[in-house]
Amino acid sequence: MVNSMKNLKAILIVLALICLTEISFSQELLWQKIYVPEQDGRFVSPALINIDSEFLMVNLIRKADFSDNMGSNKFLITKLDSNGDTIWNKNLFLSRNVKGFSNLIKYNDNEYMIYGRWNNSLLYRVVFNGSGELISEKYMDNTVDLNGYGWFNVSPEREFLVSVGKINQGNIYIFNKDLDILDSLNLYFENEDTSILNPSYFPVIQCKTEDNGYLISNYQIYPHKYNYLIKTDNSLNIQWTQKYDARLLNNDWEKFIFRYIYHSYDDGTLLCIMNNSNPLGDSTFAILKLDNTGNILSTKFYGKRLIYDLNKPQPSISSMLVTNMVNTYDGGYLLGINYRLPTIAKINNNCDLEWLSSYSVPDTNIPYGLSDIIQISDNNYILSISEYSAQSPEGYNYSNITYLYKISNNASDVDNNITKNQIIDIFPNPAHDFIQLHFTDAVKLSDVEIYNVLGIKVLETDYKDRIDVSRLSAGVYFLKAGDRVYKFVKM
Repeated sequence: MVNSMKNLKAILIVLALICLTEISFSQELLWQKIYVPEQDGRFVSPALINIDSEFLMVNLIRKADFSDNMGSNKFLITKLDSNGDTIWNKNLFLSRNVKGFSNLIKYNDNEYMIYGRWNNSLLYRVVFNGSGELISEKYMDNTVDLNGYGWFNVSPEREFLVSVGKINQGNIYIFNKDLDILDSLNLYFENEDTSILNPSYFPVIQCKTEDNGYLISNYQIYPHKYNYLIKTDNSLNIQWTQKYDARLLNNDWEKFIFRYIYHSYDDGTLLCIMNNSNPLGDSTFAILKLDNTGNILSTKFYGKRLIYDLNKPQPSISSMLVTNMVNTYDGGYLLGINYRLPTIAKINNNCDLEWLSSYSVPDTNIPYGLSDIIQISDNNYILSISEYSAQSPEGYNYSNITYLYKISNNASDVDNNITKNQIIDIFPNPAHDFIQLHFTDAVKLSDVEIYNVLGIKVLETDYKDRIDVSRLSAGVYFLKAGDRVYKFVKM
């Protein structure tokens, strides 16, 4: 084991991204891999895309101390096989610095596009091939004012669909793949409370429809009483508008907001995911089915909340809010849910929940988030999960660690008992002189190993309830007990 870890350290010198360990789980969680950035670096929202039986992971690399306040021009592109093992790593350098990126999509055959904001308001897009080589890059100039509450998507035709909320109005823009403006629309909304003289709005251009029109959602940021759905044609001429009470549960303290809207090309219906804006709400997300003119056909409520351990760092309340949504090969949808534990939900095209499952992470009480979800060629899913250890001044989540989980697509494999036979606590965490392990069930362990973030084993000891870590330097460590790996912080 020691020799293998020494080899791992040697690989780290050559590669900017390493896999520290693999953990075996039940059929539900097929494997888990852990990746860390190069020294003094942080990942920004890793994104995934599948290539036949393999897949790519893309990370923007930022400085750990935020000293790169103008952004970074360095992306790390990693090709992995279906087992999550690294095939190659390549650095991709841009001609300008960017502060973050929003998504990774297929552009053409064997070509892929990264896009996001290169400063606080202007967009960029970068195209590279399946070998990690730069093909083109394009940066928007400042002829269009995109300052405000902004949101943007990319259509299947590679149009950039940009929405900006401002005081008293909202603006919609359509840009082509070269970031040249094609069309625009100014939206003016009814003030829901005349005591507020200059209200702000949050419009989102959600998707294209089968007739090449667009669907735009909107709500007034304060007071939030209603949600709006606007349908336009291909030239952004408004065809219809629907208004919905945000109080889906008929009380004033739970108000829902459109998060995703998918348009069914089969029957014209709309599938809407709405998050509850109140973190203490009884239901944390809702699924609505609408007809092709926005009338509600059905409403279903799901989700729950969890209170973090108040004796640990960063105590908080975590609610099941939807942050990711992807189509599945069987015509359903997979929802990625921001929760204390990484959680996904599978729903069918009738908005019925087929299953919902959470997955264990190192028990440090640090927030985790699902960065991306893809379905690969064997019909199973790959999840990218980040530990949000810091946030940049611009609001981007930085992570020291990225986990990749491979999840079975077989609903019969799902077991929601995520704590069975697992360590559920390492305490105190952060630790000073010692740590103790607490198990849910009786287990037999012969020894315990501790590794630093470089994959170097720094301590090996016989298993006992109390483990002396006083000689370890301050930092992040991984404890391996049996076939499980957990993280703790030494102060």
